[in-house]
Amino acid sequence: MVNNGRQNFTNCYIAGRVDFIYGSGTAVFDHCEIHSRNGGHITAASTPADHPFGFVFIYCHLTGDSQPWINPTNPVTGAAPNKAYADLGRPWRPTASVTYLNCEMDDHIKPAGWNNWGKVANEATARYAEYNSTGPGANPEKRVQWAKQLTNDLAEKITVESVLGGSDAWNPAQP
Repeated sequence: MVNNGRQNFTNCYIAGRVDFIYGSGTAVFDHCEIHSRNGGHITAASTPADHPFGFVFIYCHLTGDSQPWINPTNPVTGAAPNKAYADLGRPWRPTASVTYLNCEMDDHIKPAGWNNWGKVANEATARYAEYNSTGPGANPEKRVQWAKQLTNDLAEKITVESVLGGSDAWNPAQP
């Protein structure tokens, strides 16, 4: 849970299954491995409307379990279950903000990329974006129409400093 404030995660390994990175805080995940445990949704941001950024992933590698998840209360018998896929995120609050920059995405990422959490109205307010995604899970032409593919100019403006600086100009790279 990344709730309130500003956080910086660098060279981390973060794993979970459903909405495992969530909350209303502002956070940068820089050069991290984000591992989906058998599908689900990676993020559930509840970014307030007046915050320019929510979760920003920079040069991260999105990985997933090779074996599909089997619900222990309703196990699948006989045929093997389908591979478990993951969404990049779904909006916990309508104004959720999640951005992936220069991230490598393995094949567990759904081609559509994003989920509206069952509310079509979220498509007009959620702030979801990608830039220069690579790997078998990177499918810019198959992403939902309401998510953005950033231009070079827009992507260059999103840095650790610009996301986390705030009114006090915090620079997490400086002690």
